Amino acid sequence: SINHQASTPIALIEQNTNIMATFGLGNFAQQETDEPVDASTPWVAASEGNLPLLESSLQRLNLPMTAADETGYTLFHAASSYNQIRTMQHLIKHNVDVHAADNEGDTALHYAGSAESARILIEVAKLDPATTNEQGKTALETHRDNLAEMEKDEDEDEEDIETIKRLVEYLSSLQA
Repeated sequence: SINHQASTPIALIEQNTNIMATFGLGNFAQQETDEPVDASTPWVAASEGNLPLLESSLQRLNLPMTAADETGYTLFHAASSYNQIRTMQHLIKHNVDVHAADNEGDTALHYAGSAESARILIEVAKLDPATTNEQGKTALETHRDNLAEMEKDEDEDEEDIETIKRLVEYLSSLQA
């Protein structure tokens, strides 16, 4: 269980290693870091869970962990969107603004790519599932809309649909 008395996200993570392990936070392979780097590299690295490349590209581009692109999309948004739990943990430990919203008011919870990512965002990073974007939609409403669109698309991967269904179910369970 989570110790709600912990004062920082880092303390929460350290106290909840069993929760983090549940979401695949075991060892990860060191990946090549001497690849060419351009302005998109940190976001690609965050979305792929490539921490060595993330660190080296930020250093080479002289960018902070809190960097956002022109739309306000942060590295934390990218990690959440692509279910990179280890990268999310790394960014939380480096005190990124977990509550940051992009230019349309979407938070990492609006971008969450799975129930597991959403659970970390809510239970560890303390994001509020009732937060709305500029369209007045919560993450649940956004993901319900995305799921409806996915289900209409005959070419959509069934596994992706099931992943978003579980995300919607998890977020819905918080309202009960």
